[in-house]
Parts: sequence; C-alpha cells; structure tokens
Amino acid sequence: MNFNRNDIEIHYCQSLRALKFIFEQTEVHYWAKWIEKDLDECENEKSVHHHISAYGGMGSLSDLIICTQNGHL
Repeated sequence: MNFNRNDIEIHYCQSLRALKFIFEQTEVHYWAKWIEKDLDECENEKSVHHHISAYGGMGSLSDLIICTQNGHL
C-alpha cells in the first residue's frame, strides 16, 4: 500500500485525536493538553517537532502507564 504525504498527515492527525481521546477518558490531563498542542501544530504548521519532544528522558510519554494505581480511570 502506497501513501502520499497528504494521506500520512491525515492518519497522523487522526492518531493524535485518538490518543487525546484516550487521555481525556482516563483523566491523563497533562498529556491530553500536550497532544492538543501536537494537533494544533499538525493541522496548522504540518509539524511533528512538538510531538517528538514528548519522548525521551524521565517523565516522558514513554514512561506513561495508564492504570488506576496511578490515579487514572
């Protein structure tokens, strides 16, 4: 399956919306707001820089575990 740049941008933005929905439903407020900024950059600037900066280092998105023990729904 071949994707053009427009297809990739559409799928990327859709993935961000899905991730934001999950974070909102589980009350992961910090990351929901972060993804909101990613969506803004995706839709208006066609940029992924903000999203990529969420990974790496302590407390990054890579460290997130959504569970009731961590105060999530």
